[in-house]
Amino acid sequence: MLLPDTVAAGNYRQELAILKTSFQKGMLAIFFVLLILLPQFPFVSDYWVRIVINFSITIITVVGLNILTGLCGQGSIAQAAFMAVGAYLSVILTGKCGLPFWVALPCAAVFAGTLGAFFGLSALKVRGLYLFLVTLGAHFIIEYAIIHIPGLTGGQTGIAVSPPKLIGYAFKSLRSYYYIVIIFLIIAIFVAKNLIRTHIGRAWMAIGNKDMVAKAMGINVYHYKLLAFFVGCAYAGVAGSLWAHSKSWLAPEDFSLMQACWFLGMIIVGGLGTVLGSILGTVLLLGLGEITTYAGPAIGKVFPALSMGIFAASSQLVYSLIILLFLVFEPDGLIHLWYRVRMSFKPATRDKEIT
Repeated sequence: MLLPDTVAAGNYRQELAILKTSFQKGMLAIFFVLLILLPQFPFVSDYWVRIVINFSITIITVVGLNILTGLCGQGSIAQAAFMAVGAYLSVILTGKCGLPFWVALPCAAVFAGTLGAFFGLSALKVRGLYLFLVTLGAHFIIEYAIIHIPGLTGGQTGIAVSPPKLIGYAFKSLRSYYYIVIIFLIIAIFVAKNLIRTHIGRAWMAIGNKDMVAKAMGINVYHYKLLAFFVGCAYAGVAGSLWAHSKSWLAPEDFSLMQACWFLGMIIVGGLGTVLGSILGTVLLLGLGEITTYAGPAIGKVFPALSMGIFAASSQLVYSLIILLFLVFEPDGLIHLWYRVRMSFKPATRDKEIT
């Protein structure tokens, strides 16, 4: 017979576990196997491989933003700019300094994180809308620096990108580079899930709920805010480096302010403060964007008068409408819908929790 303390300890460990049931473990294993084998399927074209790469890199970026904004409550609209920092630094280190990609990527992450923590110093004094304005300024400062240092960045024209190499093998094709992105995606999700479960993640949650209360509880609010900026921007640096080396040419328009706004929309749609929410929000919005890319011209053939108007910006319209609907009807995002659907299949568990 188990003692009550033993049962409580077991329940607590199960509650903290990333995967709580054998079914979840099995489904995750199947998903990873399919993800790894995806480029090998004959019916999967390079177009779909590129889509998965773009989705994966965006998920890494959005997970970092969700740690910073969704979990710790530090608003930021500069995630695309810190992606640019990681991208350009990685390209400069590999192309001009001759460093391997495997050294340039962590350097890009650390530099982007450090620069993010520097701008995050303003979070010690301001919050809310004012913090958004500070990060907006950071975006424009970084964008200005990239454009006006053509000797390093290529300026408005852009800069050529060399493919990653490992033991003499160059990852030139999309299908070979796909595996690099997937490995870093898995690492990023694993680190984020475990980081949220630690005392650091709990401190971020407390600060996100009410930083004055967190301070009264003995949490070093300033320290954890700067750490959140470092981690969130480091994720953007990793994503930027991966994005840069997935292309042959890097230009400033790859990292626009509009893109940063859509990143915010993804964590709103998916659910603030959760890794799964970051994944769901990214897949939904980017997936709808791909659908509208095909649907727009088709509808334009039926309604020619609209083809050059509404459907020219159909993806932006869909993004905006989806974000608006979630803000009004489901502010907790897709993750809340997922939990409600899951609990609807567990009436006994739900009744037990209520009692």
